[in-house]
Amino acid sequence: MKIALCLIFFAASSGILPSVSYGFQAQLAFPVQKDDLEKRFVPENAVGKEADADQKAQQFRADADRGVAEARNNLGVLYDKGAGVDRDTSEAVKWYRKAAEQRLAAAQFNLAVSLSLGQGVKRNEKEAVQWYRKAADQGYAPAQYNLGIAHFKGHEVSKDAKEAAEWFRKAAEAGHANAQVALGLALAGGVDEITPNPQEALIWFQKAAERGNAAGQLAVGICHEKGQGVPRDFDQAAKWYRKAAEQGLPEAQAYLGQCYLTGCGVNPDATQAAVWYRKAAEQDLPAGQFNFGVLCYNGEGTAKDVAAGTNWIFRAAMNGIAQAQLYVGDFHIGKDTMSPEHPAEAAVWYRKAVQSGLPLAQERLAWLHYNGWGVEQDYDEALKLHRKAADLGSATAQESLGAQYMAGKGVSRDVEEALKWYRKAAEQGHLSAQDYLGSAYFYGDDGAGGKTPQNVDEGLKWLRCAAEHGFARSQSNFGYAHEIGAGMAMDLVEAYKWYHLASTQNYGRAKTRMETLLLKLTPEQIAEGKKRAAAFVPKKSKTPQVMGSPDGASTPKTRD
Repeated sequence: MKIALCLIFFAASSGILPSVSYGFQAQLAFPVQKDDLEKRFVPENAVGKEADADQKAQQFRADADRGVAEARNNLGVLYDKGAGVDRDTSEAVKWYRKAAEQRLAAAQFNLAVSLSLGQGVKRNEKEAVQWYRKAADQGYAPAQYNLGIAHFKGHEVSKDAKEAAEWFRKAAEAGHANAQVALGLALAGGVDEITPNPQEALIWFQKAAERGNAAGQLAVGICHEKGQGVPRDFDQAAKWYRKAAEQGLPEAQAYLGQCYLTGCGVNPDATQAAVWYRKAAEQDLPAGQFNFGVLCYNGEGTAKDVAAGTNWIFRAAMNGIAQAQLYVGDFHIGKDTMSPEHPAEAAVWYRKAVQSGLPLAQERLAWLHYNGWGVEQDYDEALKLHRKAADLGSATAQESLGAQYMAGKGVSRDVEEALKWYRKAAEQGHLSAQDYLGSAYFYGDDGAGGKTPQNVDEGLKWLRCAAEHGFARSQSNFGYAHEIGAGMAMDLVEAYKWYHLASTQNYGRAKTRMETLLLKLTPEQIAEGKKRAAAFVPKKSKTPQVMGSPDGASTPKTRD
């Protein structure tokens, strides 16, 4: 049985991981390109076929010796590429500099690139920016783009998003595709000091996309999926993702994989999802590694291979994907959550995921601190972590926080506060919290010798809710209420039905109660009880059910 992504607990022990895409929520980030800077300018006539490279080198050298700036730049390109001459990046820089000092914009740009990369010369970003500016002031679009990147990142110039956007606009208006994407990203929002304009952003993305720029195509797809500057259109989103993906852009490959996994603009197809996630993973995109790893682990869209899936997930964890770090921690816990195999190693990975603010990781680490498994037992730290996750809306953490207040571990016992947090979890559909809340109100105790306010009707409300969703302990207690007529008319047949349902889940207390009840029932009543049980269909829970606090660990046992 599969369980969902957001509230999965110790996925390794279940043998299944979620098949929900991670890391792609159709939002734009700046910049899209993995490699920000525009690369070296290569004139069309500089490098031809290998057969005439020697002849070109001789021609360029002769012209370069006569002081022709274009020839000097071209000769530098040949030395950079090792075409017609032995590759010598230092010699390339010499010729770029000669041409740059003659105010040839392309050479100024090429010299700046060499200085930026430290190729053939000691890396010097400050001097590189100076040469970018000289070329940019001459209207050279690639230099304008790189100068915009320098201002955006604050590389040897003031960090100034507005100044960056101005240079991007100059280059974009000259038809520079990467600058069109960069300007679009600046206008899309999320960049300080620049007023968002999603409609204009989309215009620039489209200009780049129509020139075949993969990053622009990806951005157009995101705009259509998100509805930024254009009405939402999943078909168009998938179309543009495919164009970029087919050019090899790993981010687009992952987006297209997500489309196939979720049916966004295409027919759902786990096999195609795996194909595209794998392409992204093999290009070292962390989210691609994670998603393909999950599919391998589950055998969805590809042959089931737990070892390969685990390896991809581990690689994603090493590359900073918080959900992957969570799963690696789970792998170290092993199948028996009450007897963790390698809790110290698990704590290391949970702590990494906690740094990304992942609520589930906060819960896991809190659980280890509560029990002193792999880390020093620290109720205060457990309480702090549970509260962080609970405040973020995690139902499991809310239940665990209620348990700590009820038990008085790391905080003074506070029944009212405990029930408040149990209620928050229960209202989210968390069955274990509904069961505890129902039992506490029904019996008027916390299951550990302490008293709670008794309210039979309130207790029955929550017991019924959990029982109807198939929670065995609640079914047993709800059956008991029918047997003794507490808060309702006595109904032994209905009691038998609920005991029978809980017993089929191997719930021992229900079996004992049912055996006792059988002595009071006629064969006809037993048959009717079995008929009702057979007709029972559990309701689907709106919240994935997890065990954030195993019985005997951080959650006090409820009375049964």
